[in-house]
Amino acid sequence: MQSQRLENYRKIAQLLLSQDRAYTHTEEGKGEAVKFRVPKERIEIRDLIHHEVCFDNELLDDFVLLKSDGSPSYNFACVVDDHEMAITHVIRGDDHLPNTPKQVALYRALGWEVPQFAHIPLILSDEEGGGRLSKRKGAEGIRHYRELGFTPEGLVNAMALLGFSPGANREFVTRSELVETFALEKIARKSARFDFDKMAWVNARHLKAMDLDELVQAARPYLLPLTTRMAGCTPSYVKRVVLLFKERIKTLGELADFAEFFFVDEPRVTPQAEEVVAGPQAKGVLKALAEALEKTEPFDEVTVERDARSLIEKMGVSGKDVIHPARAAITGQTVSPGLFEVMALLGRERTVARLRRAAGS
Repeated sequence: MQSQRLENYRKIAQLLLSQDRAYTHTEEGKGEAVKFRVPKERIEIRDLIHHEVCFDNELLDDFVLLKSDGSPSYNFACVVDDHEMAITHVIRGDDHLPNTPKQVALYRALGWEVPQFAHIPLILSDEEGGGRLSKRKGAEGIRHYRELGFTPEGLVNAMALLGFSPGANREFVTRSELVETFALEKIARKSARFDFDKMAWVNARHLKAMDLDELVQAARPYLLPLTTRMAGCTPSYVKRVVLLFKERIKTLGELADFAEFFFVDEPRVTPQAEEVVAGPQAKGVLKALAEALEKTEPFDEVTVERDARSLIEKMGVSGKDVIHPARAAITGQTVSPGLFEVMALLGRERTVARLRRAAGS
């Protein structure tokens, strides 16, 4: 296949040679190459992004079509390949704009229809120093974002907003809405800056909009390492855990990190949570709460909250003096879903055991 293509390039180069639109040129120490004779004329095109663009070919040097080894140059191969594939629109970064007059000149010399061009502004890195987003500067592959837990819908939405607006200041857009509203002419001419935090925010909007069963299914691969470690873990339990975090997470990877304490015997404790549990009154409060909750019946959210607040009133302390150390002891974190919801879902045995462990009793 490659050899057939090379033969085709040679055939077209020979046609240009026969029309005196190209000539041979000996490259020092390499051999004979074929160069295109650039017509000294102004070339005007209507770019779908930049609108009317004019090039003065008086400033362009003749350029190589076939190198001395017989391989085509980039500009020659682009024109030949695109023509043979019947490409009607060439959409590429605006760093390729300088190649356009060369390619248009080739199309016209060969009598081929010139495709429509759309040169899209580059995406800039959000790393220090900015510059073009690239493999060396901030760019990651799709697999990386899948591993982090971005949904396809969220990623497409966020990427579409880089230089494009669906109108009405909307930032949450479904794929079907993008299909309806997208047009090359609406793309901004100014380069957009890649913003990871904004992309995560957009993804969070898509997670919130998902049906709970759909979200549970999407979260399954991320929770699997946790659910397989927990004896007696049921689909119903997983669903209740996901529901607690549905409004809080930005990615499915965050869900696995934040919800880990629901699937282990002993939660990992952050330094901030350790500090809370080590407070002067914390151990006494945690011990008293454990004793109170051992008698709570039924052990559901409403009754747990009733008995916890009754203890707070009896001890004459503020709510935060009990809730903050209890959250740190039970979840290993200083931030979590509602504490009483967490306790009810964990159940009496695990809740009391964690409180007693943190209290040292």
